[in-house]
Amino acid sequence: MNAILDRLLENGEYTDFLEHLLSTRSVLYNLEPVGIGTPYVESLTSYISRLAFTHNVTVSSLLKGTVVPMADKKYLKNNLSEGVFGSTPKYINGNSQVSQDYVKVFEILTGRNDICYLTMVSWTDIFSQNIIGNYRKWCPVCLNKMIFESKEVYEPLIWYLADINKCDVHDTLLEDKCPNCKRRLDFMYSNFTAGHCPYCSTWLGDCKSKKEPLNEEEKFIHVNYQQLIKMAPSLLSFPTKNSSSIILRRIMEMLGFDSISKFAKFLEVDSSGLSMWMSNKHIPSRKSLLQIVKKLDITIYEYFYKESLNIKKNAVKTVDIQGENKIKSKEEIEYILKKEIKSEVSKSIYQISREYNFNYMTAKKHFPELCKIITGNYSSYKKEQIKKKQVDIENKLIDAFKKVIPISLSEFSKVYGVPVATAKRYAPELCKQLVDRYKSYVAEQKRERIEKNITEIKDIAIALHRKGVYPSIKRIQKEISDPNIFIKGVYRDKWREIIESLGY
Repeated sequence: MNAILDRLLENGEYTDFLEHLLSTRSVLYNLEPVGIGTPYVESLTSYISRLAFTHNVTVSSLLKGTVVPMADKKYLKNNLSEGVFGSTPKYINGNSQVSQDYVKVFEILTGRNDICYLTMVSWTDIFSQNIIGNYRKWCPVCLNKMIFESKEVYEPLIWYLADINKCDVHDTLLEDKCPNCKRRLDFMYSNFTAGHCPYCSTWLGDCKSKKEPLNEEEKFIHVNYQQLIKMAPSLLSFPTKNSSSIILRRIMEMLGFDSISKFAKFLEVDSSGLSMWMSNKHIPSRKSLLQIVKKLDITIYEYFYKESLNIKKNAVKTVDIQGENKIKSKEEIEYILKKEIKSEVSKSIYQISREYNFNYMTAKKHFPELCKIITGNYSSYKKEQIKKKQVDIENKLIDAFKKVIPISLSEFSKVYGVPVATAKRYAPELCKQLVDRYKSYVAEQKRERIEKNITEIKDIAIALHRKGVYPSIKRIQKEISDPNIFIKGVYRDKWREIIESLGY
């Protein structure tokens, strides 16, 4: 199959042929995905891996041989012509344009119309960002169970979601590092095989499972995502970008709120953000969406599809009562201010007024000295907190420098739980040193890898030459450890130098 497509590519005549071919049969096997219509449907990258295995080719060969000719997007052609690397693999299983492009191509190639359900692409318009994590995650117990029960080994889509970190079937933490080489694994590699590490081929079920039951919040998150994944194949239509604004306005009216600020207080979300969502200028983040449905005591699926929402209205009374109980007595305000001055935890005058329901301007007018003390205490407290945070981040960065294998700033962020922007703000120089150290390490690794590959090419070429065999690229590819390296110009140039030195 790949040879035919290669010849069509060389002649530039593949389009007409493929159109004819696709009108009669699929280019790739019509392989059935695992778990369609269940919460544990396999991910698209897992499906691609099984598809490549079924055709007895590597994932890289499958993509270059079939997807590249079919792809109408330049970035896909560019990425796949050099192997499955870069930033696109982490978006394949998600709710982005990349997901849509891959789904479109593989539905054509396999002749199936259910490939979209192996991603979160059906829910593109309800999440503001890609909801897939940065690396593969897996449950070793699940993987071993697949082998024990002689079932197809695959990696479910739900494992890959950023908010999912535990297996609800076995109450275990999902693993994200190979038990052997300790590396985090991207979603796609040339030799990607479900359940295995692409670097050292280790079986990922060898990880020692860590028992940790889901708490109530995690159970709620699991239920929400599982419901979306399970129900997608049975739905005839999906929410659009303006769906959330319409639903929020309907709920606000139904609950009788006369202002967005009161509605936001009830939902426990930022009022300016809620205003943006209701005016359809933005859609809620996944965190905000989960917060909204949790407060309404429903799921995301019910939020969009249930016509009559059974929302608990008793929670609304709390908001109204709080609005009526504002403190008006100057004596009470004075007492609160003096109490807060003695408190171990400093607060701003604005925070205190919100907590005790009085107007902070009233406090400033009648008790300027007390307010001045509170403001000074809070200013000192903030400076102290900033200094503590700075020292903490610096210590974490210094600890990162002690690692034998340098890590990137994004890896530092994940390991130490410090956002990249925060680290740069509090310790810019140390961040720069960490970045420079990692860049040097990557450059050195690349240099060593290139030298090693060139040495291997040279050794094979010399061995073939001594046998009286012309060391062509195709002939060397049969013996070299990575046949795809000749995609890169540096290796083709070195090959030419080598054969010239051998007298060809």
